[in-house]
Amino acid sequence: MRLLIVGYLETDSGKTSLAISLIRALKARRRIVLAAKPIAGHSAWHQYQTVINSRKLRLLVGEDAYRLATEVNMVDKVQLLNPIDVLIAPMDPARTGGLVEEPLNIAIMRVTSCGRELKVDHFICEEVVEKTPRLLAYELREVARSLRPPPKKLSLLEAREVLEREASARADECLALLEKECEDLVIESFNNAAAPTPKSLKADYVLAVTPGRVDLFDGSEYREAVSVIASLGMLTKLTVGEVSRYLKPLHTAWVRPVAEEFEEAYKRPVEELLTRIL
Repeated sequence: MRLLIVGYLETDSGKTSLAISLIRALKARRRIVLAAKPIAGHSAWHQYQTVINSRKLRLLVGEDAYRLATEVNMVDKVQLLNPIDVLIAPMDPARTGGLVEEPLNIAIMRVTSCGRELKVDHFICEEVVEKTPRLLAYELREVARSLRPPPKKLSLLEAREVLEREASARADECLALLEKECEDLVIESFNNAAAPTPKSLKADYVLAVTPGRVDLFDGSEYREAVSVIASLGMLTKLTVGEVSRYLKPLHTAWVRPVAEEFEEAYKRPVEELLTRIL
């Protein structure tokens, strides 16, 4: 069974917490479960732990992917679970002539290919690193030195082109490998994208989450809606909200707020949803 988790909000929808709760519930039923975060981005400043983890693993890895990999005991193969990873860096206005923000400001990037063999490539955008605050720039260069294989230098424009040209295809290669190794594959999208990659849409069910609720959609109906709406433009620019307005959920599970341990908030809703799925 393939389950796609998407979020209504650009950030903090609850996708990863829901995914972890779902993985735990499926494992409790003695099912063989794996997770995937095909495309991920994270902040070198707001998610600094990812810089620490990347240095330790000698592999660029984001927060959500690391949490999912830990849950399914795949930290040593996190590059397969999360083929595309992008580290975003803030800008120092004193180094940029007052500019404080740049869309998709890629400092370091990883692309994993899962074709004939597993192959990892790291990339660094020196022009971005040079424009980050001084102490963070030092940290970014340190993590870059720790990565294996060592990162290749690209301009920011070139990095964005690689991401647009290769991300979906490389990620889908790895999805194909993962689904051969499990009964259930839980796929987490990024931001509020309707789907992270084309093949991730081949889901039996789609769970759309936002604070307070989880909507369950039939996978084939969701896929058809995306296909119709995304006839123009890139798939990854289509949002969950744009798709959901044309669909009726099979079921909505309501989620109570919690003070901490967000995975616990989804425990009862997940059980409710699984009674309808399994």
